[in-house]
Amino acid sequence: MSKTFKLGGIMLTTIVSLQIVRLFFGYINLSDNVSSWLFSFIMQCLCLGVVPYVMYRVLISDSGKEFVKDVRLEHRIAPVSYLLAVLIGLLAYVVNIGASTVSYTVLNLLGYTYIMGGGTIYSGPEVLIMDIITTAMFPAFFEELTNRGILMAALDNEKSDKVKIIFMGFFFGAFHQNIPQFFPTVIIGLVIAYMAVKTQSIIPGMIVHFLNNFLIILSSYGSQKGNALGAVFDLIDGILYSNVIILAGAVALAAWLIVILLKRLAFVNAKQREARDPVVIRDVPDKEDKSDIKVRIMDIYGFSVHNADADGNRTEDADARVRTECAETTGRGGKSRVNVRDNILLVTAFVSAMIVTVFTFIWGILR
Repeated sequence: MSKTFKLGGIMLTTIVSLQIVRLFFGYINLSDNVSSWLFSFIMQCLCLGVVPYVMYRVLISDSGKEFVKDVRLEHRIAPVSYLLAVLIGLLAYVVNIGASTVSYTVLNLLGYTYIMGGGTIYSGPEVLIMDIITTAMFPAFFEELTNRGILMAALDNEKSDKVKIIFMGFFFGAFHQNIPQFFPTVIIGLVIAYMAVKTQSIIPGMIVHFLNNFLIILSSYGSQKGNALGAVFDLIDGILYSNVIILAGAVALAAWLIVILLKRLAFVNAKQREARDPVVIRDVPDKEDKSDIKVRIMDIYGFSVHNADADGNRTEDADARVRTECAETTGRGGKSRVNVRDNILLVTAFVSAMIVTVFTFIWGILR
């Protein structure tokens, strides 16, 4: 069995374990707060933490350092990446509002009936702290560990960044196995997947993931308590939801700024990524402008510069090596060679999650 096959097995086991936990919690009767905390602890720490780690140590390597390396927790990134991640996380919150609004509207038009739960009851500061831990901190670490770390390791044989990012983004949407969450999580999943692939680290994505969930918690807490924090979020919501044009414009602006920041993130981490993943020549154009500005633009858009001279120009030997490495890592037509058998469990995991997601949609229509 190949390493890719084994990693696919880990992802499949993770998805199935989540399905079992969800089914189990459908038959227990606890308070909303306790049920939410217990579910999060079991799902995040056990299904997305302990199970993948133990399976990796048993099936792939008994070295903890190898696990950390494979899930991209040890790779150094440019220090400015952390600031960029914070800015992207704040903007992603706005985009998430737009994506959730679109998803809610479309599902309502299709006849989907939402289940209105009581939600978290903030009876004291300890409830807020527990909510931050279980709803923001746990998902930011454990979901990134699996949905970006292990999944990216499983896709190491795929040489196309676009394929990796798109698959990881849609896998993240399916992973939640809940139709109301599918579209918003695909959007945020694509953003975080881009960050993970371009930096070869899951830490920037953890920051974005945490901030998005953390701001949602603060919004809910502030609105429920009616304090100054609630007034701030109510003001933001009042502006965004005052007019569909304003909401669309704000989301479009936030998305545009995210794209700019993502390109900058890729650019500042180009050298660090090459050190972690030497074969990063993907979709190299047939003809290249030799000017320094062209090389810099190519870096920003994801093309890595190899063996550039002092003026930022490629040498003939470097160009030849680029073509050779591309030929070795891709098939005819520049497409990556992917072993279908090696990826069968990974695809099965995605299909299994999508089946449950579609079922939640059908069930919402019928109830």
